[in-house]
Amino acid sequence: MSDIEPSNDFIMVGWSARTKEPTNKGYYKNIVTGERQWQKPTKPAAKLPVGWKAYIDQKTGWTRYKNVVTGKNTSEVPTEPAATLPEGWEAEHDDQGRVRYSNVHTGLSHWDLPTEDARIPEGWIEEYDEDGKVFYVNDYTGVAQWTLPEAPAKRPVLEDLKEGWTIEQGVGREFYYNPATGGSEFYAPLHTTVSPSPSEGAPCDHLRGLKWIGNSCWLDSILLCIFAEPSALSRMILNAPIGLEKYSGTKEDPHWDCGSTAKSNQQRKLAIQAELRKIAASIRGEGEVVEFCTDLRRLFAKCKNPDRFHDTDLKDAGEFLGFLLSIFNDNEATKKIEIYVTNETDMTLKEMQSIGFEDLHMTRSSFDRNASIVTQLPAQELSQLPDGVLLSSLLSTVDEQLVSDDDALRYEGGRYKRVFTLNTVVETPYLVFTVQRKLSNRRVLSTRIDLEEVIMLGNGNAFSLAAVVMHSGAHYTAVVRCEGEWLYYDDLGGDEYTISYVGDFQSLEHIHPSPSVNGTVFFYAPIE
Repeated sequence: MSDIEPSNDFIMVGWSARTKEPTNKGYYKNIVTGERQWQKPTKPAAKLPVGWKAYIDQKTGWTRYKNVVTGKNTSEVPTEPAATLPEGWEAEHDDQGRVRYSNVHTGLSHWDLPTEDARIPEGWIEEYDEDGKVFYVNDYTGVAQWTLPEAPAKRPVLEDLKEGWTIEQGVGREFYYNPATGGSEFYAPLHTTVSPSPSEGAPCDHLRGLKWIGNSCWLDSILLCIFAEPSALSRMILNAPIGLEKYSGTKEDPHWDCGSTAKSNQQRKLAIQAELRKIAASIRGEGEVVEFCTDLRRLFAKCKNPDRFHDTDLKDAGEFLGFLLSIFNDNEATKKIEIYVTNETDMTLKEMQSIGFEDLHMTRSSFDRNASIVTQLPAQELSQLPDGVLLSSLLSTVDEQLVSDDDALRYEGGRYKRVFTLNTVVETPYLVFTVQRKLSNRRVLSTRIDLEEVIMLGNGNAFSLAAVVMHSGAHYTAVVRCEGEWLYYDDLGGDEYTISYVGDFQSLEHIHPSPSVNGTVFFYAPIE
């Protein structure tokens, strides 16, 4: 056997590194069984109980164990805990047998013995996502966060609610009721922090909104964002040619068709377009007043839409926008698609591109000239991102695939197992981002989006933020830019909708609901 020097930093619980005299050969002793061996152990002989730490005695090089409560130490492996863990903590062991302490609410762990309970403050509920990761839901507002709340959630009182709402006692909990509309909400419909707009001389004082009827906030907010001012998007919808289309409502080729024949499909789409023109004129104060979306919903009932956008259930605003655009064929963007291969396993595509990595090869480049103008960020992906997401970063996305040896891609005599697909938006008449915040029935993500007033494409075309739809758990509202100023819209203002003055772009960061934290659909209009 070869000589092994005793390790001065070796800690494997139940083992101690020693030196055999007079040869000075290093060996390892199992303190529990007395066994000795030359080879360095790979598994602990025991696991430390709660309240003990292992350390190396610098004089002898032996492993010793310290009681962190009393400060006493011993060379014997402890078998009894030195303390009882506070509520909300669990003991875990690493591969050396050392004990760590994990907060069951946050999933974070550390070596120091906790002394205080890890309880959830009042008014918060612990939930788990699809991967088992814990998050916390404000039981009054429905807003969720990853970090353990530091203070109790504020219980809403009547003064916190929007005008016309009351607090009622239900079975097991309170709920919120609007006698004027008959609407009820599980989470509190809190009033906003924007200021009333002056009745005269205000930006877009002609602007009209639709009124709430049967959970229509998701639909009303999207339509105001599209039609508040003429834009490439509104023109695309209102002026889109609608001809005779081949019926394609099959499982193999699903489509938002609105009829069983080419003729009926055309007639119903034309009827939807005509109703949207009436609503657009009403919103801009140019035609007869349309108070509710009832007629539009009735027309949607004739179309194939699995999400049933014609009924009165609360829907996802982004998914509704996708349904609406599919009727008028929004595939007017162009994306560049690049395929890269490599056998490098550690670096990202961006890192390899930045240094000109030799083993990175682009095998194909093409263009998709029928791409959607909408860029999507699914809730599952949003849940993995930190605060400070930039929407412009979504314009270039990377899909990565690691294939087996048998499926390795051949390129110029080589075989490659790591494949990247880079999709980049290079041209579009209008930019829309949908950020899905609803991860589960009881959870709304509050990941912060850093608002960008202007976004530029690689071809130099610039787009400015024109509107944002916000989702605050049980209700949708919107902010729109009109005549250079920002206005806040809420279709649920008692008997009327509310349009309030916000101010300039910087003022958006100071309102509630917040476009950064609650924003779910972002509209960017081209700067012409």
